[in-house]
Amino acid sequence: MVSILVWDLKIKKGWELRNAYFKTVIAPKSYTHICWNHTSLCITEGMFDFLSLGVLEKESFEKMDHVILNSLACVPQLMGLLPSYSKIYLYLDNDPAGDRMTSYLLEHFAQAIDLRYRFYPHKDLNEKLCHVRRENTL
Repeated sequence: MVSILVWDLKIKKGWELRNAYFKTVIAPKSYTHICWNHTSLCITEGMFDFLSLGVLEKESFEKMDHVILNSLACVPQLMGLLPSYSKIYLYLDNDPAGDRMTSYLLEHFAQAIDLRYRFYPHKDLNEKLCHVRRENTL
């Protein structure tokens, strides 16, 4: 059985459909902001990284608002939102695009903190979670 995960990109009412064999977006592509009125914000690069963070770091996960980027191209849409947070935790991918965007956000927001070391040497949070789960089943 193949399941399809559907994610409402609440900001602009787009949809992302995805499974192991298929990925598509019904425009417009945007980000999702989960606001619980905390002073800290966590930014992840996709829904699976967001869900993986909830498993890997449950205690801190529940004490932050969240932005789920469905593309790094959505970052300019965040410029008005980010200054309202006292801390911005960055969990972008360990790849060249993630490096560039992390550098950009660190340069423009003094309250931004790069937390990618928490899943290094893995590419992202989801890859780390998969690795942890595999290790625990051996």
